[in-house]
Amino acid sequence: ARADQYIEFTMSATQRLKNLIQDLLVFSRVQRAARTVSAIDLNILLQEVRQEVQARLDEAGGELRIASLPTVTANRELLHHVFLNLIGNALKFHVPGRAPVVKVSAGRQADGWVFHVQDNGIGIEEQYHERIFEAFRRLHHASQYEGSGIGLSVTRSAVEQHGGRIWLTSTPGQGSTFSFNLPDQPALPPAPVSVEGDA
Repeated sequence: ARADQYIEFTMSATQRLKNLIQDLLVFSRVQRAARTVSAIDLNILLQEVRQEVQARLDEAGGELRIASLPTVTANRELLHHVFLNLIGNALKFHVPGRAPVVKVSAGRQADGWVFHVQDNGIGIEEQYHERIFEAFRRLHHASQYEGSGIGLSVTRSAVEQHGGRIWLTSTPGQGSTFSFNLPDQPALPPAPVSVEGDA
């Protein structure tokens, strides 16, 4: 019985390490990827994201409501990470016994668009609204909610590289709304240049 317990611990730790490595690769790719922009129909992009989270939606009995979204000039890979992380978190941090409902919407601003990802999940206390965007700064133990604590850091980096910013409003026990803005003409910085011996 003790051997079985040790094997279970080892397998669990191995899986967490695998997930961490995968998340670090995503983080590195977001930081160093080539910065090209193009016209992106977000209605199409969000349908692709929906397909990726469909299994989690089905498992939780959840609902993803996507309003009509605009076409924007942006980096497709970065925006994909933004929406996938925000929607994935909304499904992950749902209230037990309450089916998650996630709403994605957009509104026009003078110089661009602002997007909202709203959920009816566990919410986040105001004192942690900035901390959650820091890499590896988790609010919950890994045994409660899976993940490495990198996702929101990747999301903020992707938004800021477009010249936008991300923020949230939240009521503990009722849900959160993550909002971010994108300018009409993003001036993405060039990807960092690798040097010899750079890992």
